[in-house]
Amino acid sequence: MSAESTTGPQSAWATTTGRRTLGTFGAALLTLASVALAVWPLTSVISAGRWSNQATTVALLIAATGLLVRRLAAGRRGRILLPLLAQIVMLVGSLTLLNFRDDAWLGVLPSPAVVSRALGVLTAAGLEVRNGAAPLESTPALAFSLALAVGILLIALDLLIIVARVPLLAGLCVAVVGALPSIIVPGDVNLFWFVLLSILILTLLRLRIDERLAAGTAPAVSDAPAPRPRARVTAMVGAATIVGTLLVAPALPVSATGLSFGGTMSLNPSLRLGEDLRRPAPAPALTLVTDATRAPYLRVATLSSFDGEVWHPDQTDSVALRTGFGAPQWSEEVATTTQRSSVRVTGISSTWLPVPYPATDIRGLDGVWRIMPSNRTVMTHGADAAGQTYTVDALDVSPTLEQVRAANAALPAPTTPEQEAANALLHALPEDLPPIVAQLAAEVTGNADNDYDRLAALQTWFRAGFRYSLETPVEEDFDGTGVEAVARFLEERSGYCIHFAGAFALMARALDMPTRIVVGYLPGRESEEKQDGKPIYVVSSDQLHSWPEVYFDGIGWVPFEPTATLGVPTRFSPAATSGNTVSPDTPTATTAPSAAPGADSDVDRRDADAAGGAAAPLRTLNPLPVLLTVLGVLIAGVVPGLVRLVRRRMRIARAHRGDPEAAWAEVHDTLVDLGLPASAADTPRARGAALRAARAVDAASIDELVRAVERTRFARHGYPPHEGPDLARALHTVRHDLLRSVSGRDRMLAMVAPRSLLGRRATAPALA
Repeated sequence: MSAESTTGPQSAWATTTGRRTLGTFGAALLTLASVALAVWPLTSVISAGRWSNQATTVALLIAATGLLVRRLAAGRRGRILLPLLAQIVMLVGSLTLLNFRDDAWLGVLPSPAVVSRALGVLTAAGLEVRNGAAPLESTPALAFSLALAVGILLIALDLLIIVARVPLLAGLCVAVVGALPSIIVPGDVNLFWFVLLSILILTLLRLRIDERLAAGTAPAVSDAPAPRPRARVTAMVGAATIVGTLLVAPALPVSATGLSFGGTMSLNPSLRLGEDLRRPAPAPALTLVTDATRAPYLRVATLSSFDGEVWHPDQTDSVALRTGFGAPQWSEEVATTTQRSSVRVTGISSTWLPVPYPATDIRGLDGVWRIMPSNRTVMTHGADAAGQTYTVDALDVSPTLEQVRAANAALPAPTTPEQEAANALLHALPEDLPPIVAQLAAEVTGNADNDYDRLAALQTWFRAGFRYSLETPVEEDFDGTGVEAVARFLEERSGYCIHFAGAFALMARALDMPTRIVVGYLPGRESEEKQDGKPIYVVSSDQLHSWPEVYFDGIGWVPFEPTATLGVPTRFSPAATSGNTVSPDTPTATTAPSAAPGADSDVDRRDADAAGGAAAPLRTLNPLPVLLTVLGVLIAGVVPGLVRLVRRRMRIARAHRGDPEAAWAEVHDTLVDLGLPASAADTPRARGAALRAARAVDAASIDELVRAVERTRFARHGYPPHEGPDLARALHTVRHDLLRSVSGRDRMLAMVAPRSLLGRRATAPALA
């Protein structure tokens, strides 16, 4: 099919110089397909619904607007700027209509109130992403934010594909956007998506965009014959890309909070600790100095809401740090002791701050931080825990055994509808809760006559009859936080802290007790270094931990440690032991129990080592994921140069057989790679003369190539094509002279980042 056979203004496709040329309508469809492929992985981390519907609507409206304006403006001034402005106007108008029409002028024009609301919605969406756990619900804030992002992405790809005509960069954008969800929330590698991505990139590289097809004019036809198709090169590159992806992607060292290369860890306070605990190499997360007799647990967030699959972090009202931590939840009869701890965060990036519980004062923070009084956690919207050094005053709340047995596991009566809703979350159980949870809770606690003894019986049952293991949940396929995983854990009686804490919390709720889960860090191991005579504790990344808490009236939140071989089980001393003091041999229920195994624990030393406790040795680094990651990066860096090398070798082989078009195409691409002038309007003779004059190219060699090309292109119809001698020698000489005429930097760039692969405009057929 030749360029003359184009069917008219409605044609989206044509061929120019033997290569597929795409009209504006086809380019718009290709842009929509690219956006769809980039956004598709988001459905694994955000449930489809309002956001996907809104994003689809906005994308279609913007694509249609760009297509319409581009056709109307074809051949006129402003044909590039007008479609862009129209698409931006459509993006703003459609988002305003879909989300803020009540505050907008005429329902679509954004007013100052719309701008203010939009900024607030974007902030809320950011908090939902930071504080939530996948899959997130499709809330109005996320719907607006994602539709805005999709609209911006479509406009950007529209510019790259249709206007700038750099398809390789467009494919890279699709790859980066599509890969982000799998990096942030790891799971099985979506090989089908990678295959579709490879096909899209190959399609982009094989196409040219010609706006004149949309305006009803066919491209001018050159006398030059069509170059031979490059299907073999494209197929080789595509195969290499797919094979490299399948080999390298599954081996990337990914944790539950993102890619990890042994540096700062991005902390998301959701119950996805299993993959974090299996990180390839523990790294220091923070250091701690305290005047307490032992290092405290450090909490990051509390999780009260359970939807049957995921425990979600609390998002209650927060107050400024200077306002304080709120009123105490324990009565004056309960003994308390103030403990001071200094914390330095070295390896955590988070908007949540690790603090002991219950904190009463905090000093030394940089940035704006806020407190959630309901759980005494500290968080921020614009700062970062990384690099912070701060001092925290916290209380050691030590009720007697008599006090805790006399107290009921019950919340104070709510005084507001908001408080009533919050209290309901702490008792809520999913409708599909397996019967085994309530049955075992009743069986284990049947002989106890008060709430504390019931919980102590549960704690002892878990610690004595279960085994800590990082591998069993994976091997038995219940590595998660949902109700089915809890049921399997209760059957297998082996798992890690997620399963212990989740099962304990659900069983306590089945007994009608208010319960929540805490995510934080175990006490670190004592190092040999000291500060002001006090030991420095080092907390490593694999000491990320979770434990349950139950609220007791007049005492507050009491932590329990059901995880076998970790921490000390919660117990209280009778008042007769020594007033309100605690026996050295009897651990107390505080927010800072030791990480050493309790004396009554059935300790499996192998499990204790794997648990990441205070005395556990650091696991050795498995170098394979790191090496494969480095290899993948290196492969990605050299692929353009390898593609260019394969293309050059193929052309040289054809030039060796006397093909002048292949030799001349290689001369043209060499000029492009080196950043030298290579106008498509030059005739072979004019270009040859320019190269002799400006680049001192060997005259005999360039003349030999020019004569061969002219004979092939301009011979009478039916005249035998050039059948002269081997042209490879002349091509080598010309390339050598061109490379010698530029700087070493230009030669290096041409080798590693060849510009000839970035695509060329099709507005004029290339004579080269």
